[in-house]
Amino acid sequence: MPGDNSLAPFLRAASAHYRGHDSAIAAHLAATLPGLCDAEIVDPPTAAPMSAHLPSILASGDGPLLDELVGIAPQLHWRVPGRGRIPDELAAKMAAVEIVGPSGMIHTAQCRFGLFIQAPEFFYPEHCHEAEELYLILSGTALWGTDETPSRPVPPGTFIRHSSWQAHVMATRSQPLLAMWGWTGNLDFETYTMGRKPV
Repeated sequence: MPGDNSLAPFLRAASAHYRGHDSAIAAHLAATLPGLCDAEIVDPPTAAPMSAHLPSILASGDGPLLDELVGIAPQLHWRVPGRGRIPDELAAKMAAVEIVGPSGMIHTAQCRFGLFIQAPEFFYPEHCHEAEELYLILSGTALWGTDETPSRPVPPGTFIRHSSWQAHVMATRSQPLLAMWGWTGNLDFETYTMGRKPV
């Protein structure tokens, strides 16, 4: 409903965390999210198979962002990611919610912002997209690599930035991964591709 601000505390908390990262994409997300706190929420709650990990993640973690997520978790619009551009057997091991964006729970053309869950013991192969991307790990240590750097463990509280078309991979260990993600620049999902930038 117009004026519904039930997501507002989480949007403000996310904005505050983005202010702690020195990048143009973080500054853009930090500035954009508070202005959407009173916007209409247009998508109803839905579940995707991997979103079943969220209650245990929230119960075992701590921190202000996870605390804010507890309150809004039942409202989130989860889906299997990829919009048909990720093979089904891979997409089934992930779940995503676009909280803000052109196809988000709150509509805007300024950015995409949401949450991402990756199943334990799963390798998300190399992929890329034209949008610049910024992750913030909320729970679970994953191995993260790009076309320029070898995979390395990335613990909760870490930001990971991908420039436009930078190929990257993620591999979980025994715990599921929960991360915030944001896109700026060209937000068209049609640019998403498995592998490296098309020639």
